[in-house]
Amino acid sequence: MIYSVKKLAIAVSVFGSMSLFAHNAVASVAFDSYATINFSVASISADGGAYSGGLSMSGSFLRSGDYFPDIWTDTTGDANVTDNNPEIPAISGPVVVGTNFSHSFALDGSASNGMIDFDQVGWYDLGFKINDNVLQVFDITLNFSYDIHSQVTGQEGVTGVSIEYFDDVFEAYGYDLVEASSIQPELAIAQSIDGGQMTFTLDPFNNSRIFYVNVNHTGHLEASPVPLPPSAWLFLSGVFGVFGLKKRNVSV
Repeated sequence: MIYSVKKLAIAVSVFGSMSLFAHNAVASVAFDSYATINFSVASISADGGAYSGGLSMSGSFLRSGDYFPDIWTDTTGDANVTDNNPEIPAISGPVVVGTNFSHSFALDGSASNGMIDFDQVGWYDLGFKINDNVLQVFDITLNFSYDIHSQVTGQEGVTGVSIEYFDDVFEAYGYDLVEASSIQPELAIAQSIDGGQMTFTLDPFNNSRIFYVNVNHTGHLEASPVPLPPSAWLFLSGVFGVFGLKKRNVSV
């Protein structure tokens, strides 16, 4: 009889523990997205010969301004988003072969009982200019590459990262987009890595060229405790029944 009481106590304890956690299954959702761009000067010639100076380059990263689109990050419940991407005011300096401009614009976040909705934009400007009183003709070859990536794990989430790049004379243009979703495992991670090379000429009459890159992060994610379906309750009832059957057999 003592053994039977112990078995009964174990069954009651297991039932109580499982009842405590069975009403709601733990759920969560998380995302991680980034866009990395890189410009680098591959070669420069001056009047068809060696380059010894005379050019300047400027770069900036903006997230606000008079002509900036509407942007937002909304959260509810325990949701949180990390967005540590401060603006970079225009910086400038001399240009030599190997001069580069590189930057990453990244967001991540998670929720276990809440919602995340966001639409964030970053604008890059990269400019080349002949210095004052320089009358040479420059041929510049520029390498450009990007890596856009988005990943979603958990309950319900869809995110995307897009990139658009062009110059101020519309000789260069490109667009790319990746989208990730937690709905199907094969869609949970999306990435695109690409780039190219462009050559342009600056002279005293056309003494500057500006390249623009626009990056857009979007997403909607939700998570909440999920009630167990009826099939799970039937399974648990069967398990408890087996415990009781074993107890009765041992006590006889």
